[in-house]
Amino acid sequence: MEGMAMICRDVTGMSVAAFKKEHYLKAEPVVLVGSCAHWKALEAWNRIGWIESELGHRTVPVELGRHLEGEPWSEDLMTIQDFVRNWLLPSARRGHSTEWPDVEHVAYIAQHSLVDQIPELRQFFKPPAYVNVSRVARVNCWLGTAGTVTPLHFDSYDNLLAQAVGWKYLILFDPSESEYLYTSSHPTESTAAQGNLSPVQPETPDLQKYPLFPQGRGRQVILGPGDVLFIPKGHWLSLIHI
Repeated sequence: MEGMAMICRDVTGMSVAAFKKEHYLKAEPVVLVGSCAHWKALEAWNRIGWIESELGHRTVPVELGRHLEGEPWSEDLMTIQDFVRNWLLPSARRGHSTEWPDVEHVAYIAQHSLVDQIPELRQFFKPPAYVNVSRVARVNCWLGTAGTVTPLHFDSYDNLLAQAVGWKYLILFDPSESEYLYTSSHPTESTAAQGNLSPVQPETPDLQKYPLFPQGRGRQVILGPGDVLFIPKGHWLSLIHI
């Protein structure tokens, strides 16, 4: 499909000045390869036993299922220990696969200020120097199984997305591609009414419902441990944890 033909640029060792000139000021996405490879999080958070022993007593909201049309989705409060034992550990044991896990095996600690609840997590990472082109307004951490999905959407602020453990597959669209993303398809839904959520599933689009989608030009990204992705505000993004 034409819309998936482009690969997002990736660079190693880019200076902050070059990043600002070539990407931040131009609102141009880029993968900053290995920019957080020195984080202690890459080693500590890769040990499920550490997560359970150090954080297991904390209670957090967990999303169960995938944000996909026709699939069940809910949210529940549980301890991180229960999340690890019932979802994260089985997911790790299944390993990497080209097939999506069944929806009942998918869980995600996502829309929650985990760093605010557990400030000691900050000792395991430091925002990359690239944040110095602006200011840090918010720091979040996400933790999930394979198969978690973030639907196609955009944020009204710039993002630096750092990957500590595992891999993510992302698809980005420039704001100029919005006309192909059917953002007004469900105007009665609160999220769609804000104009920042698309009903299209870029990985498996329904071309009968969304025939213009292939005309959009997207960029594919594989984000691995130690990598950082710059996502300019207004850029559309969908994400799968693989």
